[in-house]
Amino acid sequence: MVHTTDTALSTGPRPAGRDSSGRDRRMPGWAPRAACLLAAMVLTGLTVGNLIVPAAAWIAPALMLRFVRQSSVWVGLGLGALAQVLAHEVAWHPVVPLAGWMLYALPAAIGLVFFVPCAVDRLLAPRLRGMAATLVFPSALVVSEFLYTRAGLGSWGALAYSQYGDLPLLQTLSLAGLSGLTFLIGWFAAAVNHLWEGGLASPGARRPLAACGALIVAALLFGGLRLAMTADPVPTVRVAGLTIDNIDVFRDSWGPLTRGQPLTAEAAAAARPQTLALQQALLERSRAEARAGAKLVVWSEANAMVFREDEDAFLQAGRALAREEGIYLFMAMATLTPGAPLAENKLVVIDPEGQVRGQYLKSHPTPAEASVPGTGRVGLIDTPFGRIAWAICYDFDFPALIRQAGRAGADILIDPSWDNRAITPMHTQMAAFRAIENGASLFRQVNDGLSLAVDAQGRTLGQMDHGATTGPVKTLVADLPTRGTRTLYGLVGDVLPALCGLGLLVLTVRARRGPRAA
Repeated sequence: MVHTTDTALSTGPRPAGRDSSGRDRRMPGWAPRAACLLAAMVLTGLTVGNLIVPAAAWIAPALMLRFVRQSSVWVGLGLGALAQVLAHEVAWHPVVPLAGWMLYALPAAIGLVFFVPCAVDRLLAPRLRGMAATLVFPSALVVSEFLYTRAGLGSWGALAYSQYGDLPLLQTLSLAGLSGLTFLIGWFAAAVNHLWEGGLASPGARRPLAACGALIVAALLFGGLRLAMTADPVPTVRVAGLTIDNIDVFRDSWGPLTRGQPLTAEAAAAARPQTLALQQALLERSRAEARAGAKLVVWSEANAMVFREDEDAFLQAGRALAREEGIYLFMAMATLTPGAPLAENKLVVIDPEGQVRGQYLKSHPTPAEASVPGTGRVGLIDTPFGRIAWAICYDFDFPALIRQAGRAGADILIDPSWDNRAITPMHTQMAAFRAIENGASLFRQVNDGLSLAVDAQGRTLGQMDHGATTGPVKTLVADLPTRGTRTLYGLVGDVLPALCGLGLLVLTVRARRGPRAA
């Protein structure tokens, strides 16, 4: 009788450093593994929110993979998932603008989504060899993140956001969007683990990390070259952003709807004098900015509170102002109808002839926002200052929506927004990624947050922190380039997640031939 072993049943040599169950042999004992898990959990908490350490995004996945691979399947996946959820709970708790059970459920869900690639890696990678084994985790990470960003909550928590400020590296957004950086981070983690398992002396163990390192260097060289080639002066247009403190007006007008209460005719009548005064103040300050040289004047999200009966007169006043001053006026307003359960969170765009060139309803109201959703099509007009596209605040958390502007060759993105201190500066930094992805300058005027203007490569042209600015009127003025740059991502979109999905399918088929993880 011939006795067989797990090794004999495998279709090839066992990956170096692993036993027959797929566990790594090189760090035995519970204490080192616990230290690895704890470090991964702490560093994961520094990859999201407002307290971000860019290097943590590269180290945390490598350590989490190390723990999961060194443990049995159920111990590694169970404790790893728990650590990931706890890290996201702690990091997101002061940031997420939700209450009740959603405050805990959403971070937990995000943590689990980003742990799924570790589970896929644990089940497949031990059954593969060489370069193929290192491609499981980054492919699964890209696919998991991509599906998450399409689930309706935007792209909060995407790994790429942790690299804000590294302009050469961020230029990869113009090629592959968020997924390009996610793949680099994921491959680095898997390649480091492959080297850890195989040892420095093994050429086969060194090869994936060398290939990954070469790709990262190539990305940095591409980014540096792109920045250098776009550094020459280009024609610009002066844009003025305007926010007038309106929280008291909001509480008496739109506020009841956000609390699930009806806006009665009596309450509307009581609030109407405040709304009219706010509208007049916005028009007067817009005229002042125009006379100071601005050609585009942008209000922050829903800065004007307008009752339906006053909307036509208000728009007529805006049209007269734009015509008299020769400006493009971006009137961000909330239109309210007594008795209606939802407001219209809209942006009305008026050209220098006084013509209304677009009325845009916010496509993605936030979960707690009482407003009518729009059609999901960004606004777009051609002007002497380039092609200008717009959406509103949370819309910019959805890369696929804003890619409509990149596909159309937009030169400038207008983003009226309303944040809060808890998500500042994170939310504005997220919006800046859309500029690089689509090759367009971005002007983001924010109520209660960080207002920002960047060019098509993400270079800061101006910023204004609402909390650090005194007085009831907050303005940001910046000169934006009138010529954008077409990008590969803007043209073809999310090709990389599709390729990673196909690659993961191929790797899964190949892994079926290897020994089963235990």
